[in-house]
Amino acid sequence: MRPVLLTQVVSRSRRHAAKLAEHNIETSIWPLLEIAQTVHELPDIAFDQAILLTSANAGQIIADLGASRDAAILTVGDETAALMRGLGFHSVQSAGGTVDDLAALARSSRYQRFVYVRGQDVARDLVSLIGEDRVDQCVVYTAKPSGPPPKDIEDKLVDGRFGAVSLWSRRNAEVFAEHLAANPGWQMKKTTAVAISTNAAVPLRNDRFQRVITPPQPDSAGMLKALVDLSTG
Repeated sequence: MRPVLLTQVVSRSRRHAAKLAEHNIETSIWPLLEIAQTVHELPDIAFDQAILLTSANAGQIIADLGASRDAAILTVGDETAALMRGLGFHSVQSAGGTVDDLAALARSSRYQRFVYVRGQDVARDLVSLIGEDRVDQCVVYTAKPSGPPPKDIEDKLVDGRFGAVSLWSRRNAEVFAEHLAANPGWQMKKTTAVAISTNAAVPLRNDRFQRVITPPQPDSAGMLKALVDLSTG
C-alpha cells in the first residue's frame, strides 16, 4: 500500500509507525494538534473518588504533576490504561471501548464519585451519562491546530501519494477536514480515511476520499489492524 499518514502527537505516532513498519508499511507523521497544558497543580481528588480518563494526554499530565500512584483510574481504552500502568499507577481499569462503555464501567464500580480529567474539547458528554451530581471536572489541556503540514507531506497530499489518512479522534478529524476545505488541490480520490469511530468520521463524510472506514474496535489496536488490513487486502 502507499504510505499511511499518522496524525497524532509525535510520541504516539512514532509508536504506531514502529508497529506498522513490522508489516512493511511506510508512514509519515503530521501531528494535527498541539497539546498545551493549562494547569500546574493537581485537581482536588478525594480519597473515595476515581479518576476518569478519555485521553492519554490528560493521563500524562496528572502523572507529571505527581498524582498518587494509588489513585483509582478508569480509562476509556486499553492504550491509555497501558500508559497509566507504565507510569506506575496500581489501580487501573479499562472500559475497552467507547465513552458509553466508560460510563457503564463507572456506574458499575464501587465508586460513587469521580473526577473527570480532560481536555477542553470532548466529543461526548461523559458527565451526563454518569450523573452531574457524581462527577467533578478538571480541564488540564487544550488541543490547538498545529498549522499547515511540512513541505514533504504537503507534496504527497497534492500528488495523492497517501494510501490512507488515520484520524484518531473527532477533533483530529475536524482539523483535517478544515485543511481539506482550505486545500482543494489535495488529491484524495485514491486515499482511504480511517477514523477511530463513527463519531470521529462525521467531519469526513464528503466526496474527497476514496472511502471512509472505521474499525470494529474503536481504539489504537483496532486502528492499526484496519491499516494493516488495508495494506494486505
